[in-house]
Formats: sequence, C-alpha cells, structure tokens
Amino acid sequence: MSRELEDLWSDGASDYDRIVRRQLSNGADVGHWTEELSSVVGRPSSDVLDIGCGPGFFTVILARLGHRVTSVDGSEEMVRSAARHLARQGIDAHLYRGDAVLLEREETDSMDAIVSRDVVWTLYDPAAAYRRWLEILRPGGVLAVYDGDYRRGRRSPRLSAWQTLSRALIRLTEGKRSSTEGRDRNASAFSELPAVHAERPRLDRRLLEEAGYVDIRIRADRYRNSRRNLEHWKYGYQGRKFAVTARKPKAARTAEGAGTS
Repeated sequence: MSRELEDLWSDGASDYDRIVRRQLSNGADVGHWTEELSSVVGRPSSDVLDIGCGPGFFTVILARLGHRVTSVDGSEEMVRSAARHLARQGIDAHLYRGDAVLLEREETDSMDAIVSRDVVWTLYDPAAAYRRWLEILRPGGVLAVYDGDYRRGRRSPRLSAWQTLSRALIRLTEGKRSSTEGRDRNASAFSELPAVHAERPRLDRRLLEEAGYVDIRIRADRYRNSRRNLEHWKYGYQGRKFAVTARKPKAARTAEGAGTS
C-alpha cells in the first residue's frame, strides 16, 4: 500500500469505525453476513484470513461462527480500530498490519479460507495478490471476495443526481459533510490503481483463472445492491457490487491431466 493510500485509510478510520458499530447493531446486516460467511467458509473451526479487515466486521462475524481468524490491514489506524472492536466483543483473533499483496507473515498452505470486502479494488497489483492468496490457501481452500465495479471517470445525469442524494443522506444519517478538497484528494490517490480502470468482475475472473483457481463463481451481491438497503442509496453510485468465490485445486494437476481436461 502506498503511503498516500495508507494516510487516506487512516484518516477515514474513525468513519469506518462508526460504520462497523452501526453494522454490528443492525440485525439485518449481522444476519445476512453470518449466513453468507457460514455458507462460504463451510465447516466450523476453520483457519480463516480476513484481508483488509478494516475495523473488523468480518473478523467479529467469523469469530462468532467459531473460526480461528487472522486479520490484516495496511492501515495502522484500521488495525487499532479493529482491536478495539474485538476487545469489546471479547474476541481473540490474530490481528496485525501488513501488505495485502505480499502477506509476508503468512505461510504456504496455511488457511482454509480467505475473505475480503472492498479490498481488491484498492490494491496496487491485484494479479500478484490473487497469486499470493492462492499460495496461502490449503488445497481445496476457498477464496471469497466481495467488491464492486468501482471504475473511475464515469459521468451521467443519473450518477450526478445520485451523488447529490448520497451526500444528503450521509449528512443526515452520519452528520458529516464531504468536502471538495477531500473528494479531489481521493480521486488523485485512487486514479492509478489497476482495478479502477477495468470492467469488473470480468477482470477478477481472468486474473483468478490465470492464477490457477478452480470452481470460480461470480454473482451479483443482491444484498448490497438492494434498493431496500440504505447503504445502497448512500454508496451505490460508486458501482455495482458483486461476490466472487473460487477454490485452490485439491491437488496439482499433472501435465498429462491438464492436457486432457
């Protein structure tokens, strides 16, 4: 993570902290993600890596489900925020600051599942990240990515109107204003990221296939895209949300097997 991006996430840590507190007190959010992560990760007591954990919402849900969770984020302030949430919940998870692409502390074949939410679009090298995550997964392990098609530069009267509505709703429900200076700074920091210039999730499918994942499944994130979800009206103008699951092959394919499949 670049220093500029790290500073942005650290500056926004208090906002994300409030968002996670709201989510943890929202029965619909907790119920949805509990069911979603339970179905994706599968068997209880799995070793799960929460990449880009932010203030720790996924970590809390996974720990409540009985999994052994390791959580990593590139922002020190996000890690501190997650530590506070975990302490309030009485949850013991391995939490540290680290690069989501390199993940130098993680061992090969050490995790049953890897999850991330709105992380891949922020990465300086998504292709390298997907390859590294595959190494960390155990054979047959699952990757679950929740993200969005957050391409920059799209303009339309509809999007302009939605952004105006978004700012009003955020001011009403969160009591904060978004400054032009802040928006310009964000646009500059994010403008060079690979994933904001590619159609997604088409990009993800290609990178996952090239990395060697199997059983790749992509679907619309109906919960986050739902018009009944206030978060959709506040942030949905940024792009349609989707979910991707994929697996590490259970065993390496032989050259002969690869040629006849």
